[in-house]
Amino acid sequence: MQRLASATFLALFALTGPTHAGETFDMFRSTCVDAHGNLERALATAGKMGWKVIPDAMLQFLRNNYRLASAQGRMTSAPDGTKFLLVAHKSLPSDTFTADYCLLASLPAAEADLEKSVAAFAGVDSVFDPATGLTGYTWRVENGVHVRVPQNSPDLPALAASGALNEIAMRRDAKSSVLSFIVPTRLRLSSGASPQTDTPTGQ
Repeated sequence: MQRLASATFLALFALTGPTHAGETFDMFRSTCVDAHGNLERALATAGKMGWKVIPDAMLQFLRNNYRLASAQGRMTSAPDGTKFLLVAHKSLPSDTFTADYCLLASLPAAEADLEKSVAAFAGVDSVFDPATGLTGYTWRVENGVHVRVPQNSPDLPALAASGALNEIAMRRDAKSSVLSFIVPTRLRLSSGASPQTDTPTGQ
């Protein structure tokens, strides 16, 4: 079943053309960002847009591919591409955070100006992690303005506990683009541990 799902995934990529950055980011914002960690709301929004439940075998393939073991998802296909929405509650790298996690994958990749759309919305400096290829933006909102939060900030525990910490992680290559909206819900640091340095936390 996993081989079949993988083959189907590749076939979807082969049969579609490039997707448009504006449309992709608008979908990401309406499903993931506007839900702000409410995973049921993200799925419901996708359902209202006509997205379908992902077949079980393909969902398991996507769970493994994006390391979201308990993810639920929706998908939509059009002549210009296929999109997958995955939502899950998970521990992030090194078990530093638990978080509500909403991912939108586009096959093939959205146009190169997708990063400009993300950067304009985030409004804060990005951090690039060469080990994962992820570009991350982390902020809190103050008087309606996004304020960057370094990942070694002493304010992280309080921000995470209150749900006031926001992160977008993005990765784009020749085959796909992946946007993740992450709302940490708890900071998990053992006694005497040091906070993480600035690296994006999304997959």
